[in-house]
Amino acid sequence: MRRRLGLALIVCGLVVPGAYAQQPVAEEESTSGQLVAIFGDMGLGEDARAVLRLLADEAPDLVLHLGDLAYNERDPFSPLSWSRLVHDALGPDLPYLAAVGNHDIPVWPQYDRLLTTRLARTDDVRCEGDMGVDAGCVSGDLFIALSGVGTYPAARALSDHVERLGRRLASASAPWKICAWHKNQRAMQPGEKRDEVGWAAYEQCRRAGAIIVTAHEHVYARTRTLVDLPRRTVSPEAPAHDRLVVRPGSTFVVVSGLGGRSIRDQERCLPRTYPYGCNGEWASIYTSDQDARPGVLFLRLSADEDRRWGSGYFKNIDCVIVDRFTIEGR
Repeated sequence: MRRRLGLALIVCGLVVPGAYAQQPVAEEESTSGQLVAIFGDMGLGEDARAVLRLLADEAPDLVLHLGDLAYNERDPFSPLSWSRLVHDALGPDLPYLAAVGNHDIPVWPQYDRLLTTRLARTDDVRCEGDMGVDAGCVSGDLFIALSGVGTYPAARALSDHVERLGRRLASASAPWKICAWHKNQRAMQPGEKRDEVGWAAYEQCRRAGAIIVTAHEHVYARTRTLVDLPRRTVSPEAPAHDRLVVRPGSTFVVVSGLGGRSIRDQERCLPRTYPYGCNGEWASIYTSDQDARPGVLFLRLSADEDRRWGSGYFKNIDCVIVDRFTIEGR
């Protein structure tokens, strides 16, 4: 594993007041385990460079990019430009995974080669399958299912993507599981995006006890613990906004799309302050209406023979922690 800055939360330590000022994370949960950086919708501009500097400062063990890497899909050299940007900021060997985004499709074979070449430099992550489209990756106590569901290839039915996700999750023995793809269901983001993934993929991952992370909508948003995703049912056993429970049958969903491209507004589940509307499923919403800045979700996940525990925080490029929570893996 790579070096970690266990005091990063304390050094930056800024927390948005009000709804986001949550309980401190226990010391054990804030400093032990794998640190995973999760974001999508980056591009090649100055905000994207600032996001990569934030990554370098936090020193994660693994980066998970949720699609739309460079956006210049009509430029066949854009994957190389993206690769150089990442290399300059993070060095050559930090493990970096990605799910395909809709703006990546024309040049995805180039991204695939670059990502595979980068992974070959480390023994920390092992992947099987088609990178970003149908792949299963293992890193320590973590299994990540990367899917192109709703995005790519266009000819593949949603049911086929779901079936492949199910096979990946069923064969995974790691204590922690993450399902990662680019697009969303409309109800699983607070903006204007339409249904493009189908509920079966979400439910497949919930039943397996996998955390679900997506992007596509250029905002940050996180649910409470949910036990039925189509109905957005909050777990009656774990209703707290900052203490999540992940196990077969219950999970939470995150949209982490503030990688640097742009920032969109909150269209759904008004009001714009906590507690939000709809079914009360949202624990944190961070959009242009909340004066959002680009940033990254960080999950620190730990496990031993007896239990699983973790924590998460979303930090923006101004070093402000916008959202903070603990995770219990029952």
